[in-house]
Amino acid sequence: MPVRGRSYEVFNVEIVMLTVLSSLYMLSIMLWYNFLSLYLGSFFEVEEVGLLLSILTAGGMLSIILGGLLADSLGRRPAIAIAVIGLAVAAVALGFSRSFMVLALAILVFGLCFQSLRNIVRVFVAEKLPEEVRGRGLGVTLTVIALVGAIAPTIGGYLINVHGFTFVFGLSAVIAVASLTPLLLVRETASRRRLRPGVVVEPFRALISTLGFRSPLLVYYVSWCVYSFGTDMVIPYVSLFANTVLGLSVEEVGFMFTLALILTIPSYYVGGVLADRLGYRLALILSLGLNALLLTLMAYSSDKTMAITLWALASFIFMAHEAAEVALIVKLAPPEARSTAMSALATLISLTTIPSPLIGGILWSLIDPRNVYLVMLLLATIALLLLSTITIKDERS
Repeated sequence: MPVRGRSYEVFNVEIVMLTVLSSLYMLSIMLWYNFLSLYLGSFFEVEEVGLLLSILTAGGMLSIILGGLLADSLGRRPAIAIAVIGLAVAAVALGFSRSFMVLALAILVFGLCFQSLRNIVRVFVAEKLPEEVRGRGLGVTLTVIALVGAIAPTIGGYLINVHGFTFVFGLSAVIAVASLTPLLLVRETASRRRLRPGVVVEPFRALISTLGFRSPLLVYYVSWCVYSFGTDMVIPYVSLFANTVLGLSVEEVGFMFTLALILTIPSYYVGGVLADRLGYRLALILSLGLNALLLTLMAYSSDKTMAITLWALASFIFMAHEAAEVALIVKLAPPEARSTAMSALATLISLTTIPSPLIGGILWSLIDPRNVYLVMLLLATIALLLLSTITIKDERS
């Protein structure tokens, strides 16, 4: 196929519109998201703030309802519209209410809608792309979203300082609603079902029917859960580990995270290209495997510069998995349950990793903290061995 043809398939009008939609709703959220605990802490006790943030996580775990079942049964476009409006309502409630119960409900809705949008849009973009360019197409969209997400907190911090939180939450709601405009130019991909009792659970039934013993999708889910369980034993403690074990100063730790954030922006597209050229499964195995290996090498590094470099490289390589992850879900899941499958993966990972930080902390106190990374590496190896057993029809060799 000519290069021009491939470029058009990646940058067609619908993909551009979905990218604009994603960028706008990401901008509306990231103007204030990183300042949420600061905002809540201005009028609630620390324990209450912690409870509200836990509710945020719980909301994300419920995304299988909106981001999965409704998106597959009613269509991607209606589900996106519901989620975006939910984000706008949540932002208004956060900005204008001081009631704990109202804010708890708003944060629950926000968590539900934010995670739902993440799942729906990724599947929607993947469905709009021919398989031979699906990886790089997803990579382009994810790169733009990441760039907006990196810039928005700086803008948000300035606006909060000048105009206050209430203004920023109001602006967030306006931008969220405006993000729906590009959706008018995007055609639906899900088969619409006639509304009747039980229609919403049909995608769930279709998904369950594919999850037989050793089915590729089930093995995929188990692989991700094992891998995430291991990495979540160490990732929450990285800043503490870098400071107390590796001997990095607070400023050096901050630079380490900044460098990693910068490197992750191009990694989405690089990962997408690799997914198209190597195949989704192999690209995913390489990304996750090298990430676990580099994290372990970082833990045993005796040189500060090397530790910072290894962390940044691990972040770059890990985020390169995103395009392959989504494309593989679209490949393995039944067409009528793709959003449900994507949301189910996010929910399963969230449930699996609940005890991971606690177990990681216990291991830290029992053995050398560096050796916790070896446990993580062992679990990652098991996960990748499972992933390698998946048989994918028509996959590139």
